[in-house]
Amino acid sequence: MNILFEYLNKIIPTTEKEIKEVTPFLKIRTIEKDDFLLKANQISKSMAFIKSGCFRSFHIKSNGTSTNIMLNSEQEFISDLESFISQSPSNLFIQAIEKSELITISKIDLDRLCEKSLYWNKLSRRLTEDVFIISKRRLETLLYKTPKERYIELLNDSPEFFNKYSLTDISSFIGVTPQSLSRIRTTI
Repeated sequence: MNILFEYLNKIIPTTEKEIKEVTPFLKIRTIEKDDFLLKANQISKSMAFIKSGCFRSFHIKSNGTSTNIMLNSEQEFISDLESFISQSPSNLFIQAIEKSELITISKIDLDRLCEKSLYWNKLSRRLTEDVFIISKRRLETLLYKTPKERYIELLNDSPEFFNKYSLTDISSFIGVTPQSLSRIRTTI
């Protein structure tokens, strides 16, 4: 659990009091490769911190093809935040790319912590703000940048993705077919 507290401490410094408050609510969960943390039409009942491993969050279109919305790995939180906040059914699948270990907290327990602790309330708000900023940047990248620019940006900002994710996952994430990605890669 130390990895989680080190991460949180970088956002808002934690004290022993906050660690003691949250520890009883945290659960360790292992997800095998290709298993799902969440499936479409399920309600996201917990927030997860990726201790090890990596995931893809994707949507399946009516024609059966999937589009990767997010790729997440170690030291990131993962959930369908819309489903988590509203407690409504998700339209996403969240799948492990490799065997992964998570630290989870249920929505009920997180809400209780936020109600009684200013620290957890502030931290929850900061994490939600961070997700909003990441989502906005992702949307702007898809709308305003060419596929080649998106590929170069991913290569520069997240080179580790190319060791963790297949080229099919990466092509879906940047919004192109695997064949188009191949052509982009040959021009660089």
